[in-house]
Amino acid sequence: MKDLIRKECSLREIKLTTRTNSADHIKCLRRYDDLVNQGELASEASVLATGSARRTKHCVFRLINVLMSNDLVMRLIEVTGNNLDRQDLDDVQASPKALFWKDVETKVCSHDEDCNGLIEDDVAFEGINPAIVVKHDAAKLEEPWAEVRSFFSIYETDFRMSGTHSPHFKKFVRGQTDVLYLWYWLKLRPDALSNVRGGLYVEDEFDTMASSETPIREVRSPYNSTTTGPGTSKKRAGSYTPHINNPNKKTKSE
Repeated sequence: MKDLIRKECSLREIKLTTRTNSADHIKCLRRYDDLVNQGELASEASVLATGSARRTKHCVFRLINVLMSNDLVMRLIEVTGNNLDRQDLDDVQASPKALFWKDVETKVCSHDEDCNGLIEDDVAFEGINPAIVVKHDAAKLEEPWAEVRSFFSIYETDFRMSGTHSPHFKKFVRGQTDVLYLWYWLKLRPDALSNVRGGLYVEDEFDTMASSETPIREVRSPYNSTTTGPGTSKKRAGSYTPHINNPNKKTKSE
């Protein structure tokens, strides 16, 4: 029986240590089958099934969902804009930034259904499934956020400065779909734009993004931050709850 279980793992290219017991082998096999049934590629599923913390193509999408969620987006804006004071330097682990990223870690590693889907059905996101949870610690989560934020700043500047006046930001991301996904989110969270750019914010610069024609469809108007006329105030983007398409969410009838 033990040899048969090991053979099944080998056929699925699930690599475990020789000291792994049969119960853990079975858990990995079940995890593998669940991932494949969710639409995961076999090569990715064989890695994820072992509990490996290696970053996958899904991880940054899930991280962006978490950072732009209602309960964390305003804190992201605050910690990004604040410098560490002397007290924070004396106890970095207790600083607002450190505590924020610990909360990000908790939410990323949870099975929060609000973070499990995509906010846009662009064909560029085919095969992406943010519902797949790969556990990373706070420090490891800061790295991909810094990367996608940096690339966004570069590509968004090119987009605004382009002489072609193309309305499609997608043409400027050089195939980096996570950057494109962040752009879609920032159309819904304009208050976070200056923090992603690194503080280079001009109030009306977002008009270029807000008025752009998206490759698939326009973002539904209830999510956009707009001003309806004189005397009205702009709603805070952090209060919106965008609809995230979650293919894995079960209905009550099921």
